[in-house]
Amino acid sequence: MPRQAHIEVAAAVIVGPDNQILLSLRSPDAHQGGKWEFPGGKFETNETPHQALIRELKEELDINVLEASEYLHLSHDYAEKSVTLHVFKVTDFSGEPHGMEGQEVRWFSVAELEALEFPDANYPILEKIKQDIAG
Repeated sequence: MPRQAHIEVAAAVIVGPDNQILLSLRSPDAHQGGKWEFPGGKFETNETPHQALIRELKEELDINVLEASEYLHLSHDYAEKSVTLHVFKVTDFSGEPHGMEGQEVRWFSVAELEALEFPDANYPILEKIKQDIAG
């Protein structure tokens, strides 16, 4: 049986005005496509999680991270691959976020997150947000 691919990902819980959370809509043709996700992406060779976060948010959203702290670390196995998410809480950035790769980007209240569909690996992040921000 072939070895399952493993991917290291930096993801961001970007907290904006009134504790709103910024999300990106995955491309329909991507793995878990058409679902909302926390912005971020795969590590490049020899990159630290923090370096990957800064690079990915600049590439995806055209923002510069000014303040980010480790928030959550989790792993999830999909049928075709496994992912380890290094999740950061971003509380300050410069620039106006917009989808640099054509993806939809929107701010949501914590209450609105309940009605959205996310990749399975993202649900523990949602639970932590609900505990920390709503609770």
